[in-house]
Order: sequence, then C-alpha cells, then structure tokens
Amino acid sequence: LESQYPGTSGWICGSLQEDGSWKWVTDEPFSYTNWKEGEPNNQNNEETCIHLYTGMAWNDLPDEDTTFHSGYYCEWDTDTETYDFYGVYGGEVDDETARLVEEGKGFYYGTGEEGYDKSRAQQCFRTAVDGSSGEAWYYLGKVFSEDPDATETLYLRAFGAFQRAVVYGFQLGWAGQGDLYRKGLGVKPDYEKAMQLYQRAVDLGCIEGYHGMALLYDYGQGGEQDYEQALEYFLQSAESGYADAMYNAGWMYEYGCGTAQDFGMARMWYEKLLSSETASQELKDTASEELAWMNSQE
Repeated sequence: LESQYPGTSGWICGSLQEDGSWKWVTDEPFSYTNWKEGEPNNQNNEETCIHLYTGMAWNDLPDEDTTFHSGYYCEWDTDTETYDFYGVYGGEVDDETARLVEEGKGFYYGTGEEGYDKSRAQQCFRTAVDGSSGEAWYYLGKVFSEDPDATETLYLRAFGAFQRAVVYGFQLGWAGQGDLYRKGLGVKPDYEKAMQLYQRAVDLGCIEGYHGMALLYDYGQGGEQDYEQALEYFLQSAESGYADAMYNAGWMYEYGCGTAQDFGMARMWYEKLLSSETASQELKDTASEELAWMNSQE
C-alpha cells in the first residue's frame, strides 16, 4: 500500500469490541497488527476505530474524528479488465454530470466557446466527481498535477484523483499515475514504475499509455535515449488520435529524430493535430508555429 499510494492515510475498517478485542468488519481473523508505538490507547475511552497513518502504522481514533483524511482502504475481488473505458464501475453518470465533464474539458483544452480557463475547468470537474464520474476524477488529477504553484500535497491529491478515476472505470488514471512517477511529482521518480503503469493503461485500451512510454525513451529516462523506439510509440498513439502524440510525431519528423528528416510527414501530423477536436488551443498554436517555420525553409 505504501508503494502504491504513498503519502496517504485513511480508515481500515477495524473496530474495538466491548470485551476489549479488535474486529475486522469482514469478520476475518484479527491475526495481524501494526500499531504505532503506544497505540492503541483508547484515549478518553472514545477511540474505537483503526486509522492508518502515513507510513502504514496503525492508530485508534474516534469514529467521527475529522482531523485526518476521511477515506477508506477497501479490499475486494474483481477483474479490472471488466471496467468500461469511458464508463463507470457500478453505474452510468447522469446527464448533468456528463454535461459538466464536457464543459470542463472545453475550459481545460480551450476548445469551448468561452476559451481556455483552468480555474473554471476545475470547478466543473470538482462538481462532476460527486456524480461518480471517473473521467472527471482523471481531469481533476490533470488540473492538480499541472498547477504551476502545486505543492507536494496537491500532487498527492492528483495521485488520489487518478486512482479514483480507475476505480470508476476511466483507465486513463493509470497513465496519469505513470506521469507522476515519470516526472517525480509527489513521489520519487521511478521510471520502471512509470513504464508498468503506462503498459497497464495500454493493456486496458488506453493508447495514450504509449505516449508516456515514448517520452521515457525520448528523454532517456530509466535507460538509454532511443529516438527510434520513441517515434514508434508516438506513432502508435498518434494513429489512434491522441493529439499530444501527433505533435511529438510531427516534431520528430521535422527535426529528423529517430528517422530521416521529412517535412511532408511532419506537416501531415501537424495538420491532423490542427483538425483534432481534443487538441488544446495551446498545442494547436505551437503546431502552427512549426508549420510556419517549415514553410519558411522551403
């Protein structure tokens, strides 16, 4: 748990019984403990529930304590591959939630009528997560992780948001977690872990995971720099419509990285990006600048 969800804490569903023993909510045998030194102490005769500290040590707290995170660590048997990519585990989102997500994406990418506005995007996604939208959790994680003034706490909130995206069936949450490990945001940089998370995204139908793999090879993170392998992954992602990969594929053809310089191929990918409905306006502006530069060279 510590390696998968670093820096988090929450309730673990154990309670104090009248006879002084502790019991799991599942009625499983209470055969393992990891109490923090000096715990449990049942302070004021009110601490009847187990809380997991950061560092994975246990502490007893009142069942209505609000000092710590209110989340739970839960365990269940399931097959993650049965989740719908754009669906929700346990039900579908209502029309209002779906509308909020689309409105938020319009502000996030700057593709809506009112243009780019990360603050309003965050407001939309925050409201939409109450409707159990995995997609809203994913984009909320993106907003948190891309905040230029982000603190370690905000990065950890991003990590948690990506995890919730997966729980609610939006598998891009795996790629979001991979980005945090690749960039070392809120967690120690771990390129092997990032690769595993990107691969999990790909295995569950999220071709965007290939884009993350491509960046690892492009920057030589976790191994030798390999432009050819990076381009291969960029193309796999770009051919499935991922706008960021379209830009990177175009750039590599433009400057001859991993392949012979080819303005024609570069122009093709930049133009595909410009016609993409999911590309941000910022990315489109950058692609237009590259097209203008290539035209000046011919």
